[in-house]
Amino acid sequence: MIDNVTVVAVTKMQRCAAIQQVYAAGYRDFGENYLSEALPKINTLKDLDCTWHYIGNIQSNKCKNLAQYFDVVQTVSSVKILQELNKWNQFFNKSQQILIQIKLLPDANKGGCSCDESIALLEMMSSLPYLRLRGFMTILPLGISEEQQYQAFLKLKNFLDECNQNYHLDMCTLSMGMSDDYQQAIKAGSNMIRLGRAIFGEHREN
Repeated sequence: MIDNVTVVAVTKMQRCAAIQQVYAAGYRDFGENYLSEALPKINTLKDLDCTWHYIGNIQSNKCKNLAQYFDVVQTVSSVKILQELNKWNQFFNKSQQILIQIKLLPDANKGGCSCDESIALLEMMSSLPYLRLRGFMTILPLGISEEQQYQAFLKLKNFLDECNQNYHLDMCTLSMGMSDDYQQAIKAGSNMIRLGRAIFGEHREN
């Protein structure tokens, strides 16, 4: 935690030994982008008190493993994926925390739904008892100014507040900000940031 902000250590391409070192330094939330890479690490580190976040693209055929192995899924952006995750969480008799991924600015390399498209997902939540909606997640394009970063993040903060009020929700999590833009994200109201390079450095283990 940094000033009431949860830091998710992004462990993509990191070996278990590096993750254990970061765990020993006090981190408890870890994020993975790729299911095939994540599952061996989760199994190897199962004795650690970790919260595992999935922060990669989702296809329907991944939902069984996502439900079984992850505590939080941050990148939900379709009704179909919501339904699949709810089905598999029911199968495993567990309740899973989810974030809806919002695409705030055009970027062909980033997933997510628009704010308007997310309303359909919000309206479904009452019929999905094995999922718990925590809030929104976003990833901004590279190469934009700090002011553009701040204004985009602030838009999502305001949208979350509006949704809580208009739909009588209690969403409390804004997963906004990575190594290059987390300062602007926190300034705009983020309470969860996802850091890889800022924690592990530039080097990635092979």
